[in-house]
Order: sequence, then C-alpha cells, then structure tokens
Amino acid sequence: MNIRLCRVAAIGTMLALTGFTHNVRAQVEHKSMDELTRQADVVVVGKVASIKAGWNKEKTRILTTVSIEVDETLKGKGGEGTVTIQTPGGEVDGVGELYSHTARFVKDEDVVVFAEKDKKGDLRVTGGSEGKI
Repeated sequence: MNIRLCRVAAIGTMLALTGFTHNVRAQVEHKSMDELTRQADVVVVGKVASIKAGWNKEKTRILTTVSIEVDETLKGKGGEGTVTIQTPGGEVDGVGELYSHTARFVKDEDVVVFAEKDKKGDLRVTGGSEGKI
C-alpha cells in the first residue's frame, strides 16, 4: 500500500471516529412547502412578463431582474399588477454567470413564486430553485 493511500485512509478513519461526518451538510437543504411559505414575505401566482440581466453597481456580479404579472397574491403585498424579483446570474454582452440551485425563469411562463426581501429590500426567490414552481 503506498504512503498517500495510507494517509487518506487514516484521515478518513479519524474523521469517522470523531463524528465529523455527521456535521457535513449538502449545499442546499430541501424546504417543505410550509417552510417556504413561512420564510417568504410574498407568494404570488402569475406570468413572467420580462427578464433582463445586468451588472451590479460594482460590476462584479450579474443579476437578472424578473418581472411577473401578478394574477393572485397568496401572501404579503404582491404589488398591483407586477412584482419584480432579483436572481443571481445571467448573461450580459456575452459574459455569463451561472449559479446552481437558482430559480430560472422563461418569458411567458406561468409561475408560483415564494420571495423574501433581502437587506436592500429587493425581492429574492426563497429557497433557491424550490421557491419557484
């Protein structure tokens, strides 16, 4: 058995014996419908009216603004007619930014969206991709 393989086996054994592996979690934890509803400030049913990607003020990240024509507000104040949601990622001038587990929208798509306000007061999808049906 080579030295490298022995080290890997030893480290794995140490981690298992110390219980470290019990504290490892997935990047995204699945949320129930009840959890999404409790966490969301706004829940709306509607149709995606527009999608526009752009740079943040510092030009370090791409954000996509999604406008949804609201048919029904199930929780919170969904706005009269439309609600605007920010999602991380998108494409601007041939530069793309993609985040896993992020809700993706398509123009004219019928959706139910669970959204919460961020520190700036902008609405973000609650629970990543699970917050958009």
